Amino acid sequence: MTALYEKIRLENMKHFGFGPEVMKSIKVCKECGAKANSELLFCPECDSPLPTETLYTLYVHSHFVCTKCKTVVSAKYKYCPQCGKKLIFE
Repeated sequence: MTALYEKIRLENMKHFGFGPEVMKSIKVCKECGAKANSELLFCPECDSPLPTETLYTLYVHSHFVCTKCKTVVSAKYKYCPQCGKKLIFE
């Protein structure tokens, strides 16, 4: 039942414009701040080169990833909110 719940939760997040899959599909221009599709190399607004990092990549680098379930977690948590594993921050 947990796997089905997780699948539905992720689908709903994507449908409403949230979650990891949506973040993986977006880049933000460093020059003008415009949102762009992750497949683009240049900003559709100002034609500046887009970064290679997506929103998801930037988010992961500023947070921690649970070693058990791969949930991205803030440093304020002692346990993973998804699977309950005790988090060890390096």
